[in-house]
Amino acid sequence: MEKRSNIFAISSTIFLLTLLSKIMGFVREMVIGYFVGTSSVTDAYAIASVIPNFFLLVVQQVISIAFIPIFLRLFKRGRDEANNFVSNSALIVGAFSLVLSVIIFVFSKPIIRVFATGMDEETILLTQKMVSYSSWSLFVQSFVLIFTSFLQAKKRFIFPILAGYILDIVAIFFFWFTSKNGHYSYLGIIPLLTMCCELLILVPVACKNGFRFKAKKPLFSVEVKELIKVSIPALIGVGVQQLNLLVDKNISSLTAVGGIASLNYAQNIVNIIETLIMNSIVVVAYTTLCDFESKTMVSESNSYFVKTSSKIACLVIPFFMVLFVFSKPIIEAIYMRGAFDQTSVSLTEANLKGYSFGLVAICMNYLSIRFLYSKNDRYTPVIFSAICLVVNATLSFCSYKFTSIGVSGIAWATSIANILNSILLFAYIHKKYDVAISNIFDKNIASIIAFSTISTIISYAAFRATAPFINIYICGVICFVVFFGILLTSLFLFEKDVFSALVSVVKKNKKTEEQTTNH
Repeated sequence: MEKRSNIFAISSTIFLLTLLSKIMGFVREMVIGYFVGTSSVTDAYAIASVIPNFFLLVVQQVISIAFIPIFLRLFKRGRDEANNFVSNSALIVGAFSLVLSVIIFVFSKPIIRVFATGMDEETILLTQKMVSYSSWSLFVQSFVLIFTSFLQAKKRFIFPILAGYILDIVAIFFFWFTSKNGHYSYLGIIPLLTMCCELLILVPVACKNGFRFKAKKPLFSVEVKELIKVSIPALIGVGVQQLNLLVDKNISSLTAVGGIASLNYAQNIVNIIETLIMNSIVVVAYTTLCDFESKTMVSESNSYFVKTSSKIACLVIPFFMVLFVFSKPIIEAIYMRGAFDQTSVSLTEANLKGYSFGLVAICMNYLSIRFLYSKNDRYTPVIFSAICLVVNATLSFCSYKFTSIGVSGIAWATSIANILNSILLFAYIHKKYDVAISNIFDKNIASIIAFSTISTIISYAAFRATAPFINIYICGVICFVVFFGILLTSLFLFEKDVFSALVSVVKKNKKTEEQTTNH
């Protein structure tokens, strides 16, 4: 019981730190929207960031999925063996990422055309200049990922999040700087500079937590070969997920100028919730699931998966309702200033509704896939992801070709594909591993849905009544207080066990984190 309490206390601490990081991200997006709105510049910046991130996220997911279980096993044998594995992995992943960076730099123009078919020549040239800087961030980030995974395996989850704060600070400064002189190509420096700063923070922290660079021959040791072997299905699976994003960007570039940017603005808001769940729950849960499996505690692993899935649903459902119902005022409050006009609001609002519809499913998918990886079942997610890629591509193309709903059809297609993926994963996990999936959808979920619906209706009525008379930010604060006030009060009065489950994760955070760190 104490161990489980520690896990959720650490999760809540990470949740709060990630939330603060995302608030800074809001400020960054407000600055971007103020200076360039939804224009060819934001399209160029989005693609210049997406191209290295496309390959980066593949490497990131592969490392985080395959690295941690092997490291935990080696660390039990001895620190030197674990450090040899980390050092050899860093050299190999670094060399692989360097090759990718060179390829992106040399072939930037044809790669840009693959990612954004509908871009005009002027925007492509601007994007190409940005990519000439941003491509090298992939090389530096490979070392950031290794040290982040090392710290996560050592259950040091806080510092990687704190290091990520640099991204927003540097981005805000550069957007202000480029707006003054008009050299927007310098925006491509942002990913490279932030990765270098993160590395300067993570390396000393990793050394303080026991890392010593000890590369040992043979470079491709048994464990490194195992890492590569395990990574192949994970690489394919994450690659398929990234192809989904490529489909979105490609078709959106055909719809309208600013289509890519409007999707990015909406995704950034939805990604706040996804990142909160990923960093604060899924990352911690994956380490715990791997621990259970290494000790052959199968029933404990299955039970932990069910309970964690239920907690994720309880946390995400209220946010889904808020994003879906209040999409327009949220977009207006965050972005509508400067070059971000009412047209930009309309584009982005429709996309936010579409993406938020699949929010619960995508968060469940993160955990389900990690559960399968902890079971050494790495090919099933690939198969399901491939099916959903075909569904997403087909629906996105049909919405563009045969309907008039515009770029928002891409967001809806993505959500439908994610929901299908979630259904397939749950059905497979239930049948293959005899996990009681039905226990996820217990009375806690029913209570959250019921009271969230009531809170949404009342807070929306309050918004409609007050919006014509007061500032949108004050109105937003009122609606926020009304929504969560009614939700938490209702749970406290009628479902005290649900209320206790939601607030228990914030009790004794500081004390528990200190105990875990000392341990």
